[in-house]
Amino acid sequence: RCVLSHLLSHLLSHLLSHLLSHLLSHLLSHLLSHLLSHLLSHLLSHLLSHLLSHLLSHLLSHLLSHLLSHLLSHLLSHLLSHLLSHLLSHLLSHLLSHLYDTGTLTDALRVFLMDLPAPILPASIHSELLYAAQGGATEYYVDE
Repeated sequence: RCVLSHLLSHLLSHLLSHLLSHLLSHLLSHLLSHLLSHLLSHLLSHLLSHLLSHLLSHLLSHLLSHLLSHLLSHLLSHLLSHLLSHLLSHLLSHLLSHLYDTGTLTDALRVFLMDLPAPILPASIHSELLYAAQGGATEYYVDE
């Protein structure tokens, strides 16, 4: 009877230990994914701007996806990556349409270049690019 009691006690202790370990692992995984998602959202809302937001959002999305694949289970990583990609795409689209009143990244880039206070290229090349961007046809020749 004493051996049986000891065996049951040991079995129950092992079962509870395994259950708590599994529960804690699941809880930490969920908490970490929520924390990373919240952190990314907070950083994007305060740090990104105009065209730089497009580049950094892809970089952060890839970085977060890479981190999650090593820290969390494969299914959770895939789900969050898809969710963040959709969210960032929607956020970027809304930001571009709000800032530049345009529908495409190309239009936003054209507006951005035209809004620069001074040309970043030599005046002749800058004027040719503006002419081409406004729908004109420009031919380029190489001096021999």
